[in-house]
Amino acid sequence: MTSRRKTIILVTTLCLSFALNAFQFVRGLDLKMGSGQSVHSPDEKYWLQLTSWNRLRFASDQRVFGTIELRNGAPADEPLRTFTVMPITPQWLPVFREARDFVEWSEDSKVATVTTPDFTLSINVEPVTPEKGNWKELMERAREIEEFSAKSESR
Repeated sequence: MTSRRKTIILVTTLCLSFALNAFQFVRGLDLKMGSGQSVHSPDEKYWLQLTSWNRLRFASDQRVFGTIELRNGAPADEPLRTFTVMPITPQWLPVFREARDFVEWSEDSKVATVTTPDFTLSINVEPVTPEKGNWKELMERAREIEEFSAKSESR
């Protein structure tokens, strides 16, 4: 073989190797695109962000999912609570893109309720803590729920 032919083979092999490695690298990234809306509480202290997410086509995990985030203060603040909804279907997309129609705040801004075609989620912005409520009652209620779930699963 001539040196020109060896160079062409070497360059072609390196280009193919680079392209395959770049493709594998990009597939491993968690690339997603989303859109949504936020709804402020009546006292404007909290806001609820509803977002639908689509992972990019070449990602190995191509799920469509939604997030519901409760935030305190500015949008850049860390969320107080985050709920992930999976999977979401096309009829769900308006829930996450037209949040004002699906979110209702209590007058005192302590509870936000998200109503979707499949569920209703009420979020207490100030959860009961040992200092604010009867912790024993909460623990007993949690045990009752666990027992009920265990009985339901055994059926």
